[in-house]
Amino acid sequence: EFKKVLLEPGSKNLSIYQTLLAAHERLQAL
Repeated sequence: EFKKVLLEPGSKNLSIYQTLLAAHERLQAL
């Protein structure tokens, strides 16, 4: 279901997901 949202064209959810993913990677880097 979450992937379907990411596949929506022109959806801002993709950029939001990328931001959360980047933040998650930063936390792991700590």
